[in-house]
Amino acid sequence: MHEYRQDDGAFLTELDLVVKVDRDSLHRWLFEIRRPLTTDSVDWQGITNSYLIRSLLFEFDSPYVALLRHGRLDRVVNRLDLALRVARRAMG
Repeated sequence: MHEYRQDDGAFLTELDLVVKVDRDSLHRWLFEIRRPLTTDSVDWQGITNSYLIRSLLFEFDSPYVALLRHGRLDRVVNRLDLALRVARRAMG
């Protein structure tokens, strides 16, 4: 977990920075930075296997893919980070 220093020198963790964002604000912010809203996701059971890894690496174009459990966000996969970890493991 990352910590962030405030202007007064105090530290905050990621949990301290949680802000709920409504749909309209998200769309406006993404439009302002010329980024599309991606909704790529995979339903999973919480167990990583080779089929899931291949799917994440080859079936999606967005840099991040959401993993859902029963329709709720469980985690987000950074596809570039995943590809680097797979390549490092393959190279031994």
